Amino acid sequence: MSYCFHPHCQSPHNDRSADRCQSCGANLLLKSRYRIVRPLSRGSQHQTFLAVDQHRPSQPYCTIQQFSAATRGEIEGAINLIEAACDLPQLPDFSAFFEDGNYGYLVADYIEGQNLAEELETEGRWSERQIRELLKEILPVLQGMHDRQLIHGDLKPENLIRREADGKLMLVDLGSVRYSYSVATSTRRTTTTQPTVGERNAMPGRISGSAEYAAPEQLKGRAVPASDLYSLGAICIRLLTDMTPFYLFDPHTNGWTWRSHLKTRVSPALGRLLDRLLETSLRNRYRSAADVLADLERKERLPQAIRKWARWDLAATVGAGVALALVTLMPRSPDPLPQPAFQPAPEPVPEPKLYHLPLRPYSPRTHTLSSGWGSVWSIAVSPDGRTLVSGGEDGTLQIRQLDSTCFHTSGCDPDRVLVGHTGAVWAVAISPDGRFIASAGKDRSVKLWNLQTGTLLEALLGHQGEVFDVAFSPDSRTLASVGEDGKVRLWATTKVSRRYATISSRQILRGHTDEVKSVVFLPQGDRLVTGSADGTIALWDLQAGRAIARISQSSPVWSVAMSPDGRTLASSTADGTISLWDVETGQSLHTLVRQQYPSQSLAFSPDGRTLASGDVHGTIERWDATTGERLGVLKQHSGWVDLAFDPKSQMLFSGSYDDSIAFWQMPR
Repeated sequence: MSYCFHPHCQSPHNDRSADRCQSCGANLLLKSRYRIVRPLSRGSQHQTFLAVDQHRPSQPYCTIQQFSAATRGEIEGAINLIEAACDLPQLPDFSAFFEDGNYGYLVADYIEGQNLAEELETEGRWSERQIRELLKEILPVLQGMHDRQLIHGDLKPENLIRREADGKLMLVDLGSVRYSYSVATSTRRTTTTQPTVGERNAMPGRISGSAEYAAPEQLKGRAVPASDLYSLGAICIRLLTDMTPFYLFDPHTNGWTWRSHLKTRVSPALGRLLDRLLETSLRNRYRSAADVLADLERKERLPQAIRKWARWDLAATVGAGVALALVTLMPRSPDPLPQPAFQPAPEPVPEPKLYHLPLRPYSPRTHTLSSGWGSVWSIAVSPDGRTLVSGGEDGTLQIRQLDSTCFHTSGCDPDRVLVGHTGAVWAVAISPDGRFIASAGKDRSVKLWNLQTGTLLEALLGHQGEVFDVAFSPDSRTLASVGEDGKVRLWATTKVSRRYATISSRQILRGHTDEVKSVVFLPQGDRLVTGSADGTIALWDLQAGRAIARISQSSPVWSVAMSPDGRTLASSTADGTISLWDVETGQSLHTLVRQQYPSQSLAFSPDGRTLASGDVHGTIERWDATTGERLGVLKQHSGWVDLAFDPKSQMLFSGSYDDSIAFWQMPR
């Protein structure tokens, strides 16, 4: 297959023998030499492709990174960055760097082997020994880059490949490499020339990298060498727990919870080292890779020394060990994250009335669940407004009838608890005809339930990773699911009865190069929209089975929502931006005030006039969907929020990581 490398091509897939793109007409041979096979990854400032070098007799594979550089000065700056790093070990060999049109291209050897995300998928969670080996192998590479005042900027499991030839870990994808923020800003103070790519990427507000592995200062555009160390720590806890770092941080306590998700405990020494790598405060984090290595070696030598002492004086060793434990295991409190400081709406508006719903632990007689109810990850309201469904950390779905007792703090215990998932329930949806519940989550499954009886009708398998979102078509005949594997799966739900279902996999839509976070149907039912961590929003034609339009963002897309009339699309990204788009033209209508924290949930009111957004720290905001004006801020939760409107009223429901559900009566 030949893949069109033109960034704005709407249908880039072509036959291998084609010379020009059948969609946009662009030449498919880059520099009359390189044929692009498929995309490998996408960043905010670059794309990486797998290609074939047709000028060499063996026609070997290579990787080509395409940089969004508009001027010769920027391209030359990118060359300088790559040249500064090209002699470091465990980086790919670079064979060419050139410009074509308004883009720069970097050609490097293709590394045969599995990346660490693939290893985790096939081999499961890592051991402490494997983590220590990873640190000892990668830290010297980072130290070499940092000595040159360079930052990798996009450390993640996908960018660490174990070379098949010798088993060495290779650090790939240098598209996000930049100078340290301090170096770039000091350079700009002493020159009046245009900034290079490295300097431009390091300036305040320039964000790159993957949000789930990026340090807090990096998300603010102020990356420093210690930012790479934070990312390395996030990689380690991902490999130890097989969970994304987003779900390993508790905003309620401003602390990491990765230890509670371990299958096998790690030593206190390694635990403290990882904690220090993951400090949100630069003041408390390791300053250099060399410091981490020294600490790692020191902590490895200590047990050996203790074993030697034990041969001579066991009693002394025990006493010293107890004293050492008392000192080293003292708890440390990370610096609290900065709290959002939102400005009030310019004009007073009626305040929504709040009804707080406490959640009580549920202990079924015939099932063994987790010890407590835990966090609420997802929430949905039935089309008639009478039923509320929530999905929790413990893998259960709780169903509540929204009668008058629900609006009193003493009532509204769940009428039914559905047990079926073996991990957290990331998403729930209720079919428009009010018959079914769809749920999805960490266990990689999608489940279909009868809303009235609570019967599990079918477990839908096929996703190769966690499933993040589900959505029904307006006629309830199609269910869409998206997740970590980057695919959009469509399921036909026509053969369904009250007790069982025969669900078939209708279609698989491919085109995203990273996990898909969110999906929503258009009211007509023949198209849907997805938001992906690859930084794109895609509009799909279901009959054609392909994306017919894309909107590129500078940061991973976390959520998409459609207005009831299907004319306006809302999106939120990892950098805190909320945008409103015209669905037919793809034009931006409004970019709402950038928030301090990203919004993971968006919901339109039934009349389409109000957009509600909920961020990862529990703040809910209301926006005028026509003007983009902020109408007010709702403060009740202290953690991650999911939102849903009652289709029959102005009631907004919010379920939160802080173990609570709240009802908000919106002003008309």
